[in-house]
Amino acid sequence: MADLQDHVDTATAIGQLDAEYAQISAPARPSPVLHPDAPAPPDPLARARALLAAHPVVDGFNGHALADSLGTLRAYHALGVRSITFTGTSWTGRGGGLTRFGQEVVREMNRLGILVDLTGASPDTMRRALAVAKAPVIFSHSAAHALTDHPSNVPDDVLRMLRSNNGLCMVGFAADQVAREGTASLREVADHLEHVREVAGPDCVGLGAGYDTGATHADGLTDVSRYPQLIAELLERDWSESDVAALTWGNAARVMREAEFASRAAQLRRAPSTATIGELDR
Repeated sequence: MADLQDHVDTATAIGQLDAEYAQISAPARPSPVLHPDAPAPPDPLARARALLAAHPVVDGFNGHALADSLGTLRAYHALGVRSITFTGTSWTGRGGGLTRFGQEVVREMNRLGILVDLTGASPDTMRRALAVAKAPVIFSHSAAHALTDHPSNVPDDVLRMLRSNNGLCMVGFAADQVAREGTASLREVADHLEHVREVAGPDCVGLGAGYDTGATHADGLTDVSRYPQLIAELLERDWSESDVAALTWGNAARVMREAEFASRAAQLRRAPSTATIGELDR
């Protein structure tokens, strides 16, 4: 059974979510009536992109806040959570990286359409979650372990599994994650992007800057105004415009779509799980 602190953490998290959900769900202003000669409204994907920029999906929750309860997971989904990390939970780090209950968490997240975020998970947990997942997984703030030995970075064998999963490794800009031989600059970030692209494929690499984490960022990428310089660096390295478009938006959009499709398919096959950690792990 979850301890008292788990319940306190969960109650606090749900309160924060409720406030964010209320803000995001506020009624939009009525659309103005367009003159017949006015330009046509943007296509749906462009509109979705603009809306996501203004009101991002509530995400980035730590699995510890689930208090080992699939019912709580479903409550978070109802409040708008669409990705959850696996760090700090009782069902990772043992049982081959993911216990039987942890595997059930992955299945229920797939059924709901919540992205499994493996940033910060152990390599064994990464591998086991990818073996169980039936929807794309993400690494929201990671980089290539082959270039920088950092616990949040992804080993090459996991990047190859990510290619098969059609998931996404979003390379972060934190200096300690991308530094090579003591140097952390825009060029080192580009090196990591190129490595992930080479090993996982151009459809499985994205940007996970992490400007909201409080970390020290690589030189030349200290704020969002520096994105054009990074794109220019990649174009100088012969990235195609289509690969840059996929990096900056297309791959993330695809992962969200595929997670939703997988969710709809899973809900036809599978009812909400009633499993408990006590039944599966103890």
